[in-house]
Amino acid sequence: TGWTVPRIARAWHTLMGRLGYDRYVAQGGDWGAAVTTAMGMQRPQGLAAIHVNMPLVLPEGPYDDASPAERAMLEAMAQMFAEAQSRHSLWPARLRHAHVKRQMREA
Repeated sequence: TGWTVPRIARAWHTLMGRLGYDRYVAQGGDWGAAVTTAMGMQRPQGLAAIHVNMPLVLPEGPYDDASPAERAMLEAMAQMFAEAQSRHSLWPARLRHAHVKRQMREA
């Protein structure tokens, strides 16, 4: 559908402006953390700060100086992020929307 994380971040900024906010903060967890992080990287005018409760930062490999246990954990996390992003990008838009609505109802 073309709705990538950076595009969603730009849309959220546009929404805040249309709602009349000149200055705002963004907070996100789970997939919202990805969007909030993207907003921080884009640094749109008016975004005062971001807060994420699921940091999405991994050091770039190779992990030569890491212990075997640390290397295994970092490689597993990188694989998990790649699989999750791939899996969610394949969902039809209606299914993604229903998934988010269900999570909001359960919260």
